[in-house]
Amino acid sequence: MRIVVDSDSDSDFDDTLNARRRLLAELSQDGNMSFGATSVEKVGNLLDELVLTPEPVQRRYEDHLADVAHVEQLRDDVNSRSMKMCSQVDESQQSREQKRLQRLQEIRLGKQRAKEIAQEKERIAAELERQKREKERLELEKQEEARRAEQRRLDEQAAKLRAERDRQEAERAAQEAEKQRLDAEKQARAKAEQEAKEAAEKAKEKAEQEAKEAAEKQAKEAAEKASQASAQGFTNLDDVNKEFAHYKDLIASYKRDLVAPVSAQPAVKAGCFAYKTKIKTKLGQLTYTKEKVVRTRAELRTLFGESKAQGDLVYRWTLNYYAKAMVSHAESQAHLAVQTAVPLAMVTILLWSDYPELGEFVIARLVKKCPQVIGYGCSIETEEGRIRMGYKREDGRWETQEAYSERISAMTAVFAALTQTKLGVKENIKHPYPIKHSWVFIARQLNKPTELLLNADYAAVASWWDICCERFQLAFGKQANKVLHLAANGWTAVSAQQKYPAAARLHLLGEDWNSSGKLQQAWKPLA
Repeated sequence: MRIVVDSDSDSDFDDTLNARRRLLAELSQDGNMSFGATSVEKVGNLLDELVLTPEPVQRRYEDHLADVAHVEQLRDDVNSRSMKMCSQVDESQQSREQKRLQRLQEIRLGKQRAKEIAQEKERIAAELERQKREKERLELEKQEEARRAEQRRLDEQAAKLRAERDRQEAERAAQEAEKQRLDAEKQARAKAEQEAKEAAEKAKEKAEQEAKEAAEKQAKEAAEKASQASAQGFTNLDDVNKEFAHYKDLIASYKRDLVAPVSAQPAVKAGCFAYKTKIKTKLGQLTYTKEKVVRTRAELRTLFGESKAQGDLVYRWTLNYYAKAMVSHAESQAHLAVQTAVPLAMVTILLWSDYPELGEFVIARLVKKCPQVIGYGCSIETEEGRIRMGYKREDGRWETQEAYSERISAMTAVFAALTQTKLGVKENIKHPYPIKHSWVFIARQLNKPTELLLNADYAAVASWWDICCERFQLAFGKQANKVLHLAANGWTAVSAQQKYPAAARLHLLGEDWNSSGKLQQAWKPLA
């Protein structure tokens, strides 16, 4: 390094010194400042070209030397820094190179990874494809297995159907054989039954013919007796009065010998009242059907049997109450006289045939409320007379003739139905109250003294006509026709002045018979 000092020019020296100081200031700002090669070269050139002109002024020489030393130091520092900076540059370049290499490595690794990923994807795709093919294979195997299972099921079902068809054919063959056997037995049985039926019909016809002949004989005898009495112009009123008194005494004995003893024994009374409830219920449920009649008869027959097993007192009390309830039921159903009378009489006459003791209770109860059924009559001018004739009194007033006649008509319908009900050959018993009692009834009514005749008497005969006319004519023939003509014409004319409504109705029944030439009962056989 060469330094020239020009002593002749202080200003140049100062300028140079200032330039040097500026350079030093720049170099001394920041130790971390980076210098390139150009800056180092520039500093060197400035230092080499710095020439100080000798100067006589010695005072400033030391400073310059110090500055030069300082500059040298700075130069060394600059060189050191340059080297350091170059080293840093090299390190930076190496770092960048490493980073570049690293990036290249990463790029290479990325490509490798991408390749591996692609390969993995291919492997996965291949695996998925393999799994898909495996799944399809398994599905096909499953379908094939299902098809084989279905085929086996169908084969088994077909085998079962064949077996079932074979079994059914065998059963049909067996049934056909059994049917042929049964048909043969049926034909043989039918033939035997037909033969037995024919024999039974012949026996039945014979029995009916014998019964008919006996009934006709009995009826003719009764008719002859009644005709003889009619021919003489009277009915033996004493006999009628005695019969009425007999039934009146029976009613009194029932109260004394049956009702009172039962009431005195609580246990017996409770049992009797249980029978009472059942009897009322059964009669209330009775309808106009043969099935109901048969069922009611069977139920009451069982009840009578139970009461009989408990002793004579309970048994007779039960019979008495049945008769009383039967008459009351007929009386309460007066507006349905025919519909009520026929089934009620059928049940009663069947029970009568089962329990003969029932008869006296039934007739006694009928006579008490409807004395016309035995031809009884008396004056109703007195209270005693009205009581005897069965009038009802409520709140101190006697019932009207219309109400009384309606009740008498209903009870006479039951009486008439009792006499004409057929028991049938199957019952194999004698009728307990046959049609001859109807002859006695009509004969006594027609021979009753005129002054004793009431509208109720004509109502009773008209009701009897509705129920019994055909059976009466069948039993007594010409004699019956004479009696019926007399009742509808001559007998009704006797009370023409009183203009009884029931007499007019009876006369119309006779006119209908005359015009049609045939008697027609007002009821139909039970279904």
